[in-house]
Amino acid sequence: EQKELDLIHSNLKVEFKKSGIEILDIYVCPHHWEENCGCRKPKPGMFHQASRDWLLRLDKTLFIGDDPRDCQAAYEAGCKSVFVGDKNELQKLSEHEQPICTSKNLYDCSPKIFKYFNQKKIYDYHENSF
Repeated sequence: EQKELDLIHSNLKVEFKKSGIEILDIYVCPHHWEENCGCRKPKPGMFHQASRDWLLRLDKTLFIGDDPRDCQAAYEAGCKSVFVGDKNELQKLSEHEQPICTSKNLYDCSPKIFKYFNQKKIYDYHENSF
């Protein structure tokens, strides 16, 4: 089971690398739902771990997911989200948990993603908001 997951992650990294995108890390919760751990989404534990590991500011991070719990975890971690899937799946989310964009494919969300980052001034060194 772990070997299969490692192979999937390796192939994912290779495919993204072909497009010039480097995946820094992949986080997986190894716990069962009943263990009530802090890293099983919708809890934000993995977001906090990634923030510590890579010095990410979660308030300047955009999370892309395909499960409503991804949007909930992003909100709990203090970041925004993009949802790839059917928008009808998001009906139970609160207003605050709603993603900035929903589409059946990531390509259709790219204009809103770029707009989000341009508004956040992610790379504006003069305002110390890196």
